[in-house]
Amino acid sequence: MNRSNGSHKQILEAASAAFVEGNGHFEMADVARRAGTSVGLAYHYFGSKTGLVSALVSDFYDRFDAIVMARMESDAPWRERELRRFSIAVQFLFTDPLAPMIIGRLASGGEAAAVETDRRNRIIAAGARNIANAQKQGEIHPDIDPEIASAVINGGLRHAAYMALTLAERPDADEFARRAWFPIARGLCL
Repeated sequence: MNRSNGSHKQILEAASAAFVEGNGHFEMADVARRAGTSVGLAYHYFGSKTGLVSALVSDFYDRFDAIVMARMESDAPWRERELRRFSIAVQFLFTDPLAPMIIGRLASGGEAAAVETDRRNRIIAAGARNIANAQKQGEIHPDIDPEIASAVINGGLRHAAYMALTLAERPDADEFARRAWFPIARGLCL
């Protein structure tokens, strides 16, 4: 890794830690100090504090996509594969320290919200294709609209996970996934 890529990564990691410690807030000077760089270098790479938050959101969704969009065992029935995928998504959301801020507060405005909305829309589109493929295989009722179903599933997971992550006593991720999957399976007539 060259020096500039290393500095970029260090700044992003420092921003992530500061963002979590500050409960969604940080100062560029603190990020630069943590990264061992100058404030000017942080601005050089990210343009602004909002640009750095947008980069955190993109990094979060890159990591989320890497596990959730991974190809699942194709010989298993759709219901089993997607329950496994759903459980993996829940585990990620319950363990990533940025999740409560990104799926919660950042959705309300600014450049970071635009990045977050774009990434969610991509996830919904991929889910719709997945549901449409399952319909072609006869595993999901053909009258279900894939786009609406995917939006309901992904939006429901996002909001339910945020609710769970903000509780004083956070539920067990596996139990949450099991309980959240039940209405999804019913809604998809599985």
